[in-house]
Amino acid sequence: MNISIKKLLKNLSNPLSKPPAVLLISGSFNPVHLKHIHILEVAKKYLENQYEIVGGYISPFSNDYVQETNPDEAIPLKERLEMIQIVIDKSSWIEINESLTSNNSADCNLIITTLSDYLNENNQIKEILKEKQLEVIYVCGSDLIKKYYPKEQLKNLENFKVIIIKRYFKEEEVQNQKNQDWTDEYRKVLAEFYKDKWNDFEKNNVIFIDQNQNENDPDIKISSTKIREIYIEKDSSWEKMCHPEITEYIKKNKILEFKSLKH
Repeated sequence: MNISIKKLLKNLSNPLSKPPAVLLISGSFNPVHLKHIHILEVAKKYLENQYEIVGGYISPFSNDYVQETNPDEAIPLKERLEMIQIVIDKSSWIEINESLTSNNSADCNLIITTLSDYLNENNQIKEILKEKQLEVIYVCGSDLIKKYYPKEQLKNLENFKVIIIKRYFKEEEVQNQKNQDWTDEYRKVLAEFYKDKWNDFEKNNVIFIDQNQNENDPDIKISSTKIREIYIEKDSSWEKMCHPEITEYIKKNKILEFKSLKH
């Protein structure tokens, strides 16, 4: 199973004064952008009083899944992985989880369980942690709740800790959420989905994080979809939504010109 643990092992070698945990995000990363890494950093900072965050994992979806959801605008897995690797190359704690890149699924439970089982059954990790368990905490932007509901991807998460971080995409959403508790609509969706399990799930395992951005913050509108749309329009403003190395990679390899998959 292709899951890197090099950085994780190094971080686990340090003294641990709190329960160890790793963060996990999943998605198409079509392409990866500034906010993907940012939400991991936000979650890490928020949780550090309670956990030793010893690792973070980015789990990209398969070619088949991305092709199915974005048939005309799918970046091949090879290029998506290369861009993610470029972004995390200098990170001391973020690695790639490729365990589901050949599985046509975006099931959050499967992604979390697969990573958790692999890490906690790894002999090197077990030797360091002794009897301790390494908790996997799932991190997502609030947009994922609307995107996946009522699909199967959101099922059976009540036994995992889930961090939901506020994200905006449209100007009207900024104004609407400015005038009300932004978590209300997401709580409603999840309550309808989990029914009698929701109260305990929310109380024990769901954390909503507001990044406290203002409506003039240009970062609010960053998304992979927005990057692709702007690129097609020949508008260079997409470059500010990506890490400089990714901007260079996209230009050099012309991967947003969306010809048929080569891999």
